[in-house]
Amino acid sequence: MSLANFQTVTALTAISISDPIDVSHLESWDALLGGTFVGTASIEVSFDGVAFVAHPDGAAKSAPIIVPGGMRAKQVRLNCTAFTSGSLEFHVSGSDTDNRG
Repeated sequence: MSLANFQTVTALTAISISDPIDVSHLESWDALLGGTFVGTASIEVSFDGVAFVAHPDGAAKSAPIIVPGGMRAKQVRLNCTAFTSGSLEFHVSGSDTDNRG
């Protein structure tokens, strides 16, 4: 049985970048951009913890969306590039199938 893992980043309320979330121990992960907001954000992925690029399914989103990770990664984060109002929430969940944590 795999160990579920849920992580939440503090909601963004301005143009900013969230702290990265470590997903290196997860065999699979999904990201949720949620909240009620007027703005644009990208879910970004890093394989080395330094360089981040927009996930192919999570680039320049202006509405809530769930993005299946679809790849192993070291970290993920939310990059809010335009902001007018509201709050952008960022959540990540995944499975640690070998239960190593």
